[in-house]
Amino acid sequence: MTAHLAAAPEPSVTVRAPGKVNLSLRVGSVRPDGYHPLVNIFQAVSLYEEVTATAVPAGRGVSIAVDGPHADRVPTDRTNLAWRAAELLAERTGVEPDVHLAIVKGVPVAGGMAGGSADAAAALVACDALWETGLGRDELTHLAAALGADVPFALHGHVAVGVGRGTS
Repeated sequence: MTAHLAAAPEPSVTVRAPGKVNLSLRVGSVRPDGYHPLVNIFQAVSLYEEVTATAVPAGRGVSIAVDGPHADRVPTDRTNLAWRAAELLAERTGVEPDVHLAIVKGVPVAGGMAGGSADAAAALVACDALWETGLGRDELTHLAAALGADVPFALHGHVAVGVGRGTS
């Protein structure tokens, strides 16, 4: 009798992040930097994006697969915000960005509910855990703000007020 050994599954981490609605949005006159000052009230909703970060062999880099409604409308290359989140975290922590991100869409695509931002927030948390970088929530929030105005909200959820450019 011959024994067959099954390969151990690659480590993975799954994280869910909520979409959001804007309960209120106030926009001021354009500032000298070209941005409008905002006061925005965000509310997390019970629609979620789910991102599973799975380790891949060294040198493979980042890859993305997307499933769910309208998944064909979501980019699976470097233009994807979750991809950029993984690369940013890797760059800031000195980790090689070798990861496969499996995204399951639960927030409508292009519906203004921050589905892409939720993907990025979930990717930051999942990759942080997978790579054991040990960043705290404040450091992840700083990285999230570098990715976009809605990404920090998706890290925290609940209800929040965004002011300025909407990132604080």
